[in-house]
Amino acid sequence: MRLRHRERFIDLLALIDSGADDCLFPVGLANLLGLELLPEKAGQYVGIGPGEITATFDTIALEVGDWSLALYAGFLDSPTAPALLGQNGFFSRFEVKFNLLEKTIELRPFQK
Repeated sequence: MRLRHRERFIDLLALIDSGADDCLFPVGLANLLGLELLPEKAGQYVGIGPGEITATFDTIALEVGDWSLALYAGFLDSPTAPALLGQNGFFSRFEVKFNLLEKTIELRPFQK
């Protein structure tokens, strides 16, 4: 997958996490994309690291295969934070099928 903001982009792997409310990424990626994160767009999370972790949100482009969509994503202040694709923004837009035996994942965007 690819994260894009204006002319900058980053190719990376992320965990598809049906237990995550939002799509969350390490704050270092926001810096590489040139995002200016605003404190008024911050929220607190628990359960993904030790204690409370702050995520600051902004809109980026998420590119998966041939699909590109605007994604309101959080960037976590933890240096060890994983990249997570969660319910809001990923599962809310894609039908996701896991095949454990074949070790594959199939994505299909929901039709409007």
